[in-house]
Amino acid sequence: MPLPDYDTGVITQQLYDAAQSKRVCSIQLFKETGSRVVHPYGVCRTKQNKIVLVCWQEYGYSAKSKGPGYRNLMLMECSGVKVLPRTFFVRNDFDAADPLYAEWVFHI
Repeated sequence: MPLPDYDTGVITQQLYDAAQSKRVCSIQLFKETGSRVVHPYGVCRTKQNKIVLVCWQEYGYSAKSKGPGYRNLMLMECSGVKVLPRTFFVRNDFDAADPLYAEWVFHI
């Protein structure tokens, strides 16, 4: 089943603006009933040639991991972003030079 049409440019711009101002976001992914609360760190192409949102997830649904942690979420599966009024601090262990990230669209 194909994913519904949506504007990746608008979503990417929202994530860029939120990352630059270090604003927490609530995001919704297709096929998930709940939202995720995340700190957007950037959007990149991975070594597997996937375009992902790199983020720290505070809480919300996660199929593979329990609790807070880094997540790479498929940008094409993101159906909506709501920028929240809260801000976040960049974690000391974030490494934009990690070899997992082949090419950045943007990062903090």
